[in-house]
Amino acid sequence: MKSQNGKPKCCILSGGLIAVSLLVTLFYCNNWTLDLINRLDVQFLSTEDEKGLYNFTVVTAMFDIGRGSWPNQKRTHETYLAYMRQLLKLNVNIFAFVDRKAMQFIEENRKGKERRTHTRLAELKDLPYYRFRGRIAEIMNSSEYQKDNELLKQKLCESYIPDYDILVLSKLYFMDRAVRENPFETTYFMWIDGGYGHGNDVYPKDDVWIPKGLFEHSDKVTFMELGRGVRAYEKDKSRLHKMNIATLAGGFFAGGGEVFKELYEMQKQQMDEWMRDGVVDDDQTMIMYLYYKKPSLFHLVPGNCRSAMTSHNDRPKRCILSAGLIAVSLLVILVYCNNWTKNVINRLDVQFLSTEDEKGLYNFTVVTALFDIGRGSWPNQKRTYEAYLAYMRPLLKLNVNIFAFVDRKAKQFIDEYRKGKERRTHTRLAELKDLPFYRFRGRIAEIMNSTEYQKDNELFKRKLCESYIPDYDIVVLSKLYIMDRAVWENPFETTYFIWLDGGYGHGNDVYPKDDVWIPKGLFEHGDKVTFMEMGKGVRAYEKDKARLHKMTIATLAGGFFAGGSEVFKELYEMEKQQMDEWMRDGVVDDDQTMIMYLYYKKPSLFHLVPGNWYDVFKLFNKNLTTLR
Repeated sequence: MKSQNGKPKCCILSGGLIAVSLLVTLFYCNNWTLDLINRLDVQFLSTEDEKGLYNFTVVTAMFDIGRGSWPNQKRTHETYLAYMRQLLKLNVNIFAFVDRKAMQFIEENRKGKERRTHTRLAELKDLPYYRFRGRIAEIMNSSEYQKDNELLKQKLCESYIPDYDILVLSKLYFMDRAVRENPFETTYFMWIDGGYGHGNDVYPKDDVWIPKGLFEHSDKVTFMELGRGVRAYEKDKSRLHKMNIATLAGGFFAGGGEVFKELYEMQKQQMDEWMRDGVVDDDQTMIMYLYYKKPSLFHLVPGNCRSAMTSHNDRPKRCILSAGLIAVSLLVILVYCNNWTKNVINRLDVQFLSTEDEKGLYNFTVVTALFDIGRGSWPNQKRTYEAYLAYMRPLLKLNVNIFAFVDRKAKQFIDEYRKGKERRTHTRLAELKDLPFYRFRGRIAEIMNSTEYQKDNELFKRKLCESYIPDYDIVVLSKLYIMDRAVWENPFETTYFIWLDGGYGHGNDVYPKDDVWIPKGLFEHGDKVTFMEMGKGVRAYEKDKARLHKMTIATLAGGFFAGGSEVFKELYEMEKQQMDEWMRDGVVDDDQTMIMYLYYKKPSLFHLVPGNWYDVFKLFNKNLTTLR
């Protein structure tokens, strides 16, 4: 698609040929399809003749919680994956939160639908309500909970399996994350259980779902109401968690983005109340509680547990386009397209992945992050968020695979500055509160404010941010967590990973001039994590380990480190243990001190290279300008 000088070949599309192509297409489409195209801005992609409606996002999840070994309601994970196959065949946008096995299954069963598929790899322990696991088990084992409990008498899983309740109660969390990330840029969202239908014939025969009776209620969340209905049980609210009833089907619900944000906030408050009051149950009872609090948020439709596709499906008239005519029309457009047509194609997000002559090396993944923690308003070390975005620009220009963990503003910035490199860019939208160490925020603040911590503390005396800004420490201590997530998700299928701070270089001229980085001196140490060692070196301070968190030293530069996938998994597990010890012992500091602690525990994991803060592209660069 390019000439030898790298410039795109010019295409000329006559107005007459455009008209002919459009007329051919219009002639073979019926009125329903034309109306649908006009209303929904249906996209014709060069890689696939899509059929379906794409103005909404289906959200789902699948985790193995050991159900195959339960004494009752036993089903294997493989059985649930088989159930999920029908859902994955749908011609819809799908956002899935899954474990590694389910992710592989989705990749296999969504081939040809990659543009309409977005997965987020996670583990049960990553879910916010996992922090209540001990309390949930305590409640389930209490005599008060077990007394007159119909669910427990029938050995229903929601009464004695904490992991089950954690998972199903996380549905609104998943919806909230999908709404905030919104990879398909829709305004309407639907939850469908990964195992919806349990293998029964409840899905559309042609895998096309055109919802009806939903979009017009986008300011509410639509649930299917069963049996006597939710209102009939309000008088029994105090003992709902002990009753075996089915009123609101939890396998399907739908609504606009804003209503899910509000509903999730309500659920978090309700969950705190449950833990306080000794109440545990599944998602259906939780939704009943939320309904009683604010019924105006709900649109209830009579139905049953598996009638989503029948109650809310507007079977479309079929529009048949001749494959030959499509091919001819596309060929005409590709051969003769002028600048106007190219602009149209760009607006329709048609991706010609073969038109870019990539330069660079892509057998490794650069991982980075950027969050606004209000640094522009600090009394010291003040820098605006906009300054950090500016610092990030040269990183984004690199011809490398980039995995970025960022907030919404940074994602928009990345989308803009990685244009043309979309295939080499993977972003994960997150907020500070999503990071695992955020749960220590209160304890970190408590330590920072303690007289013991402040006593003889050089960092505190100089008002360095790691000594009095909890959010700063949470972010920088999350680097290994973010690396671990990148390793697990591994969207570029590499075995080597490199961390670079989002603001690496602080605006200094430290990046390769041609934006090509061919690392040297790294890959041969894939079983270790490479750090740049500064000053006297890390070994010189081992005798001072007990007070490192109060000392102003710089030994291991935290803005860059690199290694193979396995070493990062091990290092993150070590960090989690060390973090627990710090919280117990009243220790707080940034990532550089944390890495020193980990080094002292297991130096064999580390490959240390003498260097300085911004020496990465001097020490680890072959200085090649092209890769042919």
